[in-house]
Amino acid sequence: MKELRSFVIGFVGVCGALGIADAAYAQTTTTDLPSVAATPPQTEERSAREQALTKLFEGQRHMWQAQRLRTQAGRLNAYRLAQSAFENAVAVDPTLAEAFTALAELAVTLPPGNIDTAIEFARSAVKLNPQNYGGQRMLARLCTIKSRLNNGKLDEEFADRAAAAWKDVVRLDPRNAEGWAFIAAFAEAKGRVPEQIDALKKWVSSTSPADVQFYARVMKGAGLTAESATLKLAETLSGSGKSGEAISVLVDLITDGGDNSEAVSLLSRIVDSVEGDASVAALTALQQAESVNADNIQLTNMLARLYSRLERNSEAIAAVDRRSASLMSTDRRGASMLYVSLSDLYLESDRYDPAFAALEKALSVRGIQQGGKLADEDREFATFIFEKLIHLGKVSDRLAVARKYIERARKVFGNEDPFADRQMVSLLQAFGLRKEALAIVRSFRKLRPTDNSLLRSEATILAGLGQIDEAVALFKERKAVPVAPSTASTGPVATAAVRVPTSDEFSDLFFIAGLYLKAGLSREAISAAAAALVAARGTERKQLAKVALADANRLNGDRTAAEKLLRDVLSEMPRSPIALNSLGSLLAEKEGGLDEAVELIRKALAIDQKNASYLNSLGMVLLKLGEISDAEKYLRSAARLDAGSSSIYENLGDLYEEKNDTQAAKTAWRRALRVAYSQAETDRIRKKLGN
Repeated sequence: MKELRSFVIGFVGVCGALGIADAAYAQTTTTDLPSVAATPPQTEERSAREQALTKLFEGQRHMWQAQRLRTQAGRLNAYRLAQSAFENAVAVDPTLAEAFTALAELAVTLPPGNIDTAIEFARSAVKLNPQNYGGQRMLARLCTIKSRLNNGKLDEEFADRAAAAWKDVVRLDPRNAEGWAFIAAFAEAKGRVPEQIDALKKWVSSTSPADVQFYARVMKGAGLTAESATLKLAETLSGSGKSGEAISVLVDLITDGGDNSEAVSLLSRIVDSVEGDASVAALTALQQAESVNADNIQLTNMLARLYSRLERNSEAIAAVDRRSASLMSTDRRGASMLYVSLSDLYLESDRYDPAFAALEKALSVRGIQQGGKLADEDREFATFIFEKLIHLGKVSDRLAVARKYIERARKVFGNEDPFADRQMVSLLQAFGLRKEALAIVRSFRKLRPTDNSLLRSEATILAGLGQIDEAVALFKERKAVPVAPSTASTGPVATAAVRVPTSDEFSDLFFIAGLYLKAGLSREAISAAAAALVAARGTERKQLAKVALADANRLNGDRTAAEKLLRDVLSEMPRSPIALNSLGSLLAEKEGGLDEAVELIRKALAIDQKNASYLNSLGMVLLKLGEISDAEKYLRSAARLDAGSSSIYENLGDLYEEKNDTQAAKTAWRRALRVAYSQAETDRIRKKLGN
């Protein structure tokens, strides 16, 4: 009951002032009004109505006084005096709706608080006078609390009663933001989307009230501003398939309100997911918004991304190039970020030289040169740019160029900064130069023996060199965890005498399972993944372990067990992208499973659009379906994100072979071969190359 009373704290003095006094004045003339300062002596001539109103105002005076008192005892006494006055008013005139409204308020204000009694008083008030605003809002709020809206399982009966009461509130006050907001919330809870959208539009055009505490408490801190309504409206429109209208709503908000990060973020998500005819409407709206918001580089980037998705890359490049040039004199930081976007657009067109040039321009605009001390923000930006330059060297297969940028980064950041050396290790691995990479990592580990990322880098390289037992032994040397050597059977895993914290144990076991999977050792992968599942604590970790175990079973030829594990994960978490992708890839190997495979992998990509593994899976499945053009689009996108994946380049080689482009196929297969991990993978690719 304490929680209930805290919900209705805002009623005191608000419902009273609006719902009681104003309505009472409206039903009397100024000459008939009794004195509020003191209750006049009773006379036989006075009407019952006048006596009741006198008691009503007396009670209201006590409630106002209660709000000014500092002690709880004083407030409770004033409320009890008010309650007595209201009860006397009802006794004299049982038709006085305002007195019932006040009694409803006090029923939940005074200990122990009785919401059911309060609801009955409020119902009496609105039954006597349907125009009683205070009574209608009181009833709406009380029924909202009883409905458990946004607080557990919805009580359908009270949800309907609350929604009906809020509709009466907006009938009396058509621009009441609280009323429309709650009508929208109840419509959403009931799945009535058209009604929700209509209420949200009314909320957008309503007046923001001064009293927002009740709504904020029920809706976990949400606001009642028109901006909040607009964001909710856009989200609802997008979710109901009206992305074009949602974008227009957000564009108007951004154009009118200036810098609104939440609106820009939501707009970005919608733009990246819009499809079909809605794309055209979205493009028009973004063009308009971008043209009148010259300083908003996020809008320019969104416009460029949409152009790119519509395969209008040249227009995307032109839009970004134009805006970046216009910002050079006013906002060099903004211009530098747009040059980064320009580089990404060139990369999407496989135009590597302009992509490098755009990144160089970004560095130049920010004034980042070799030597000299960098501010933290500039250091962060320089790190970001050099990472992209080195990645571009990997994607374009230019080892010497990437090395040059690593050495240049070393001069910018200084010899003590580990950035250049870490990037060199990553670069060498991407080009299959594992022995050289291993030497650098081992020299690092001597300096930083407790660095977990270096240990994992060394283990990954060793696995790629075929030294899987030595890779796994690194973890046993560091601390005791249950692992299986490569000669182990599928029986129980050996457990070390000394246990380690479960979180560390799980992470290591999960990583080791991944090493065995890369190496093509299915039984060892099953053993490590099963141990990781035992060590896992928490739903997310258990699901990751199950996916790893499913992949290991698939590698071992037990596709039935793998499928069951993955479907179990998705029954618990239907939007797990890693499980969606794994199941999709598995079903692609099953007769008649290609259509479901495409559906599952597309769901994974909708959640994580820049995941190279998911893009690769979709490209592979589309290739099997004979959709060559789309398959190439996704596989090339995957290769731009991950230049060190043998699977991606093997699939690309298969695609080019399907297109009768033998030279391109062999080039892709050679890139796949140099980064292949397992012997089976190596043998398969060599066979395709014919040697």
